[in-house]
Amino acid sequence: MAFANTDVRSLAEKTYSRDNSFCQIGKEKIQIQIRSALAFTEAKEKRYGNLFFYYPSEKAELLPINADEFHSYRFFKGTGTLCSKSLGFTISENQMAILFLQENSPDDDNLTILLFNTQTMRPENVIETNYPTSKAQATKDGFAFGTVQTRQSIDMGKVKIKGEEFNFHDHPFTVWIKYTTQGFSVVDDLTFEKFQWKNIFKDSKDFNLAASWDKKENKFLNTMFYLAINHTLKKECVLFLAAKKKITGEEADWHCN
Repeated sequence: MAFANTDVRSLAEKTYSRDNSFCQIGKEKIQIQIRSALAFTEAKEKRYGNLFFYYPSEKAELLPINADEFHSYRFFKGTGTLCSKSLGFTISENQMAILFLQENSPDDDNLTILLFNTQTMRPENVIETNYPTSKAQATKDGFAFGTVQTRQSIDMGKVKIKGEEFNFHDHPFTVWIKYTTQGFSVVDDLTFEKFQWKNIFKDSKDFNLAASWDKKENKFLNTMFYLAINHTLKKECVLFLAAKKKITGEEADWHCN
Protein backbone atom coordinates (compact mmCIF):
# COMPACT_ATOMS: atom_id res chain seq x y z
CA MET A 1 0.00 0.00 0.00
CA ALA A 2 1.12 3.59 -0.62
CA PHE A 3 0.39 4.21 3.04
CA ALA A 4 2.85 1.52 4.14
CA ASN A 5 5.79 3.92 4.36
CA THR A 6 3.78 6.53 6.22
CA ASP A 7 4.05 6.73 9.98
CA VAL A 8 0.99 4.82 11.19
CA ARG A 9 0.33 7.06 14.18
CA SER A 10 0.55 10.17 12.01
CA LEU A 11 -1.75 8.59 9.43
CA ALA A 12 -4.33 7.74 12.08
CA GLU A 13 -4.27 11.30 13.37
CA LYS A 14 -4.74 12.76 9.88
CA THR A 15 -7.70 10.55 8.92
CA TYR A 16 -11.30 10.34 10.11
CA SER A 17 -12.98 7.58 12.08
CA ARG A 18 -15.86 5.74 10.42
CA ASP A 19 -16.42 2.78 12.75
CA ASN A 20 -14.68 0.54 15.25
CA SER A 21 -15.10 -2.93 16.74
CA PHE A 22 -13.51 -4.89 19.58
CA CYS A 23 -12.80 -8.60 19.11
CA GLN A 24 -11.77 -10.95 21.90
CA ILE A 25 -10.54 -14.54 22.20
CA GLY A 26 -10.11 -15.60 25.81
CA LYS A 27 -8.21 -12.80 27.50
CA GLU A 28 -6.75 -11.46 24.25
CA LYS A 29 -8.52 -8.40 22.84
CA ILE A 30 -7.91 -6.20 19.82
CA GLN A 31 -9.58 -3.07 18.50
CA ILE A 32 -10.17 -2.65 14.77
CA GLN A 33 -10.83 0.80 13.39
CA ILE A 34 -12.10 1.84 9.96
CA ARG A 35 -10.92 5.30 8.95
CA SER A 36 -11.12 7.48 5.86
CA ALA A 37 -8.98 10.17 4.28
CA LEU A 38 -12.21 12.11 3.62
CA ALA A 39 -13.60 14.40 6.30
CA PHE A 40 -17.14 14.25 4.97
CA THR A 41 -19.18 11.65 3.14
CA GLU A 42 -22.77 10.92 2.14
CA ALA A 43 -25.03 9.53 4.87
CA LYS A 44 -25.35 6.15 3.17
CA GLU A 45 -21.55 5.81 3.15
CA LYS A 46 -20.86 6.98 6.70
CA ARG A 47 -19.61 3.56 7.89
CA TYR A 48 -17.32 3.00 4.91
CA GLY A 49 -13.61 3.73 4.88
CA ASN A 50 -10.44 2.94 2.96
CA LEU A 51 -7.95 2.61 5.84
CA PHE A 52 -7.94 -0.09 8.50
CA PHE A 53 -6.09 0.05 11.79
CA TYR A 54 -5.87 -2.46 14.57
CA TYR A 55 -4.47 -2.21 18.06
CA PRO A 56 -2.80 -5.37 19.32
CA SER A 57 -1.42 -3.01 21.98
CA GLU A 58 -1.61 0.74 22.48
CA LYS A 59 0.29 1.20 19.22
CA ALA A 60 -1.78 1.15 16.03
CA GLU A 61 -0.86 -1.00 13.03
CA LEU A 62 -2.29 -1.09 9.51
CA LEU A 63 -4.35 -4.05 8.33
CA PRO A 64 -3.65 -5.45 4.83
CA ILE A 65 -7.08 -4.56 3.42
CA ASN A 66 -7.65 -2.45 0.30
CA ALA A 67 -4.17 -3.06 -1.08
CA ASP A 68 -5.03 -1.42 -4.42
CA GLU A 69 -6.62 1.56 -2.61
CA PHE A 70 -9.56 1.53 -5.07
CA HIS A 71 -12.30 0.35 -2.72
CA SER A 72 -14.11 1.21 0.47
CA TYR A 73 -15.34 -1.20 3.13
CA ARG A 74 -17.49 -1.45 6.22
CA PHE A 75 -17.94 -4.00 8.98
CA PHE A 76 -20.31 -6.90 8.33
CA LYS A 77 -22.74 -6.03 11.10
CA GLY A 78 -24.40 -8.71 13.19
CA THR A 79 -24.70 -10.27 16.60
CA GLY A 80 -21.94 -12.61 17.71
CA THR A 81 -19.74 -13.56 20.62
CA LEU A 82 -16.31 -12.65 19.21
CA CYS A 83 -16.68 -9.01 18.15
CA SER A 84 -18.69 -6.06 19.42
CA LYS A 85 -19.87 -4.48 16.14
CA SER A 86 -18.77 -6.87 13.43
CA LEU A 87 -19.36 -10.52 12.69
CA GLY A 88 -16.48 -12.74 13.74
CA PHE A 89 -16.29 -16.55 13.71
CA THR A 90 -13.92 -19.19 15.00
CA ILE A 91 -12.47 -21.11 12.04
CA SER A 92 -10.06 -23.41 13.86
CA GLU A 93 -8.26 -23.68 17.17
CA ASN A 94 -5.77 -21.03 16.08
CA GLN A 95 -7.76 -18.93 13.65
CA MET A 96 -10.75 -16.61 13.54
CA ALA A 97 -12.42 -14.75 10.69
CA ILE A 98 -13.58 -11.14 10.93
CA LEU A 99 -15.99 -10.15 8.18
CA PHE A 100 -16.03 -6.96 6.14
CA LEU A 101 -18.16 -5.86 3.20
CA GLN A 102 -16.70 -4.17 0.13
CA GLU A 103 -18.92 -1.43 -1.31
CA ASN A 104 -20.78 -2.77 -4.37
CA SER A 105 -23.71 -0.38 -4.90
CA PRO A 106 -26.47 -0.78 -6.05
CA ASP A 107 -26.22 -4.51 -5.25
CA ASP A 108 -25.37 -6.12 -1.91
CA ASP A 109 -21.78 -5.51 -0.84
CA ASN A 110 -19.17 -8.20 -1.50
CA LEU A 111 -17.79 -10.35 1.30
CA THR A 112 -14.20 -9.83 2.47
CA ILE A 113 -12.68 -12.14 5.09
CA LEU A 114 -9.85 -11.08 7.39
CA LEU A 115 -8.17 -14.13 8.97
CA PHE A 116 -6.53 -13.61 12.36
CA ASN A 117 -4.17 -15.89 14.27
CA THR A 118 -5.76 -16.26 17.70
CA GLN A 119 -2.42 -17.11 19.34
CA THR A 120 -0.55 -14.02 18.16
CA MET A 121 -3.66 -11.85 17.57
CA ARG A 122 -2.18 -10.73 14.27
CA PRO A 123 -3.63 -10.84 10.73
CA GLU A 124 -2.65 -13.79 8.55
CA ASN A 125 -4.55 -13.32 5.30
CA VAL A 126 -7.25 -11.32 3.54
CA ILE A 127 -9.68 -13.13 1.23
CA GLU A 128 -11.55 -10.91 -1.23
CA THR A 129 -14.62 -12.47 -2.85
CA ASN A 130 -17.18 -11.64 -5.52
CA TYR A 131 -19.97 -12.95 -3.31
CA PRO A 132 -22.60 -10.26 -2.64
CA THR A 133 -24.15 -10.93 0.76
CA SER A 134 -26.05 -9.44 3.67
CA LYS A 135 -26.60 -12.52 5.89
CA ALA A 136 -24.20 -14.86 7.69
CA GLN A 137 -24.25 -17.31 10.57
CA ALA A 138 -21.93 -19.62 12.47
CA THR A 139 -21.49 -23.27 11.49
CA LYS A 140 -19.72 -26.11 13.24
CA ASP A 141 -16.30 -25.37 11.78
CA GLY A 142 -16.62 -21.90 10.30
CA PHE A 143 -19.49 -19.82 9.00
CA ALA A 144 -22.02 -19.70 6.17
CA PHE A 145 -23.45 -16.79 4.22
CA GLY A 146 -26.26 -16.29 1.73
CA THR A 147 -25.43 -14.89 -1.71
CA VAL A 148 -27.49 -14.08 -4.80
CA GLN A 149 -26.66 -13.53 -8.44
CA THR A 150 -26.89 -9.98 -9.72
CA ARG A 151 -29.99 -9.35 -11.84
CA GLN A 152 -29.83 -6.97 -14.79
CA SER A 153 -33.62 -6.87 -15.31
CA ILE A 154 -36.85 -8.25 -13.86
CA ASP A 155 -39.28 -10.44 -15.83
CA MET A 156 -42.93 -10.19 -14.83
CA GLY A 157 -46.39 -10.76 -16.18
CA LYS A 158 -49.53 -12.92 -15.96
CA VAL A 159 -49.86 -16.63 -16.71
CA LYS A 160 -52.39 -19.39 -16.28
CA ILE A 161 -51.21 -22.44 -14.35
CA LYS A 162 -53.65 -25.35 -14.57
CA GLY A 163 -56.43 -22.94 -15.56
CA GLU A 164 -55.84 -20.46 -12.72
CA GLU A 165 -54.46 -16.97 -13.36
CA PHE A 166 -51.27 -15.89 -11.55
CA ASN A 167 -49.05 -12.84 -11.45
CA PHE A 168 -45.41 -13.89 -11.79
CA HIS A 169 -41.93 -12.41 -11.61
CA ASP A 170 -38.41 -13.76 -11.47
CA HIS A 171 -36.88 -13.77 -8.02
CA PRO A 172 -33.31 -13.83 -6.62
CA PHE A 173 -32.23 -17.31 -5.59
CA THR A 174 -30.22 -17.14 -2.38
CA VAL A 175 -27.57 -19.86 -2.25
CA TRP A 176 -25.85 -20.50 1.09
CA ILE A 177 -22.09 -21.04 1.02
CA LYS A 178 -19.91 -22.30 3.86
CA TYR A 179 -16.36 -21.17 4.58
CA THR A 180 -13.95 -23.39 6.56
CA THR A 181 -10.22 -24.05 6.56
CA GLN A 182 -10.93 -26.17 3.45
CA GLY A 183 -12.28 -23.16 1.55
CA PHE A 184 -15.74 -22.40 0.15
CA SER A 185 -18.52 -24.91 -0.54
CA VAL A 186 -22.23 -24.62 -1.32
CA VAL A 187 -24.48 -26.03 1.42
CA ASP A 188 -27.57 -27.53 -0.19
CA ASP A 189 -29.48 -28.40 3.00
CA LEU A 190 -28.98 -24.90 4.47
CA THR A 191 -30.03 -23.36 1.16
CA PHE A 192 -33.26 -25.35 1.42
CA GLU A 193 -33.81 -24.47 5.09
CA LYS A 194 -33.39 -20.75 4.33
CA PHE A 195 -35.56 -20.81 1.21
CA GLN A 196 -38.61 -18.64 1.88
CA TRP A 197 -40.97 -20.92 -0.02
CA LYS A 198 -39.55 -24.26 1.15
CA ASN A 199 -43.01 -25.41 2.33
CA ILE A 200 -44.05 -25.67 -1.30
CA PHE A 201 -41.73 -28.68 -1.61
CA LYS A 202 -42.19 -32.10 -0.04
CA ASP A 203 -38.69 -32.11 1.42
CA SER A 204 -35.08 -31.16 0.67
CA LYS A 205 -34.80 -33.93 -1.94
CA ASP A 206 -37.79 -32.51 -3.82
CA PHE A 207 -36.23 -29.03 -3.62
CA ASN A 208 -32.83 -30.25 -4.82
CA LEU A 209 -34.45 -32.01 -7.75
CA ALA A 210 -36.27 -28.82 -8.78
CA ALA A 211 -33.16 -26.65 -8.39
CA SER A 212 -31.02 -29.36 -10.06
CA TRP A 213 -28.49 -29.86 -7.28
CA ASP A 214 -25.23 -31.33 -8.62
CA LYS A 215 -23.51 -32.91 -5.61
CA LYS A 216 -20.37 -33.80 -7.54
CA GLU A 217 -19.89 -30.25 -8.81
CA ASN A 218 -21.18 -28.76 -5.54
CA LYS A 219 -23.60 -26.34 -7.17
CA PHE A 220 -27.20 -25.76 -8.18
CA LEU A 221 -27.65 -25.83 -11.96
CA ASN A 222 -31.07 -24.12 -11.93
CA THR A 223 -30.21 -20.76 -10.42
CA MET A 224 -33.14 -18.83 -11.87
CA PHE A 225 -36.58 -19.16 -10.34
CA TYR A 226 -39.97 -17.63 -10.94
CA LEU A 227 -42.56 -16.96 -8.27
CA ALA A 228 -46.23 -16.94 -9.28
CA ILE A 229 -48.94 -15.70 -6.89
CA ASN A 230 -52.74 -15.82 -6.91
CA HIS A 231 -53.78 -13.58 -4.01
CA THR A 232 -57.45 -14.51 -4.22
CA LEU A 233 -56.72 -18.20 -3.85
CA LYS A 234 -53.78 -17.51 -1.51
CA LYS A 235 -51.75 -19.78 -3.73
CA GLU A 236 -48.06 -19.61 -4.65
CA CYS A 237 -46.07 -21.51 -7.26
CA VAL A 238 -42.34 -21.77 -7.90
CA LEU A 239 -40.53 -22.67 -11.12
CA PHE A 240 -36.77 -23.29 -11.24
CA LEU A 241 -34.89 -22.88 -14.53
CA ALA A 242 -31.29 -22.87 -15.70
CA ALA A 243 -31.78 -19.50 -17.46
CA LYS A 244 -34.47 -16.95 -18.20
CA LYS A 245 -37.07 -17.83 -20.81
CA LYS A 246 -40.52 -16.71 -21.90
CA ILE A 247 -42.93 -17.96 -19.23
CA THR A 248 -46.20 -19.43 -20.50
CA GLY A 249 -47.62 -21.20 -17.44
CA GLU A 250 -47.53 -24.49 -19.37
CA GLU A 251 -44.15 -25.49 -17.94
CA ALA A 252 -44.26 -28.95 -16.36
CA ASP A 253 -42.03 -28.13 -13.40
CA TRP A 254 -44.20 -25.65 -11.48
CA HIS A 255 -44.42 -26.50 -7.77
CA CYS A 256 -47.47 -25.07 -6.01
CA ASN A 257 -48.70 -25.07 -2.41
